[in-house]
Amino acid sequence: MLSFIAFGFKILFSAGLGGIIGYFIDSSSKNIITTSSIVCILSSSILSFTNQVSQPDNQFVIGAGILGALIIVNSLFKSESKINYILYLLSTISGMIIGAGFIFQAFLLSFVIIIIIKNNNTIISYIDNDSNHDDEKL
Repeated sequence: MLSFIAFGFKILFSAGLGGIIGYFIDSSSKNIITTSSIVCILSSSILSFTNQVSQPDNQFVIGAGILGALIIVNSLFKSESKINYILYLLSTISGMIIGAGFIFQAFLLSFVIIIIIKNNNTIISYIDNDSNHDDEKL
């Protein structure tokens, strides 16, 4: 019974995190928010379920679940733009991390990657300006 409650919380957290990832990347498209949330839920449920049915000494089932989720996302979203493809991979990986039970780590990973994606031009210009100042000193 407790595993069902934990599974329910993992699904709720992955739905919320998937929606947050989709919203921060493209808040104008409801389709991206929904798809990101669904991908996160599915990957979380796959890993959570394989974690429950596997034996402690045989982790092959968990590895097959991880590989299966990544293959599904790769085949479904290969033709998307690079930023959307990264978004769906982030949703998948965050869902798997939540499915393994590391909810805080999944939120932290997602927010760091979202910050990098949203501020990539600022980061690149800062690095470029810093390297130009180093070249002028020489």
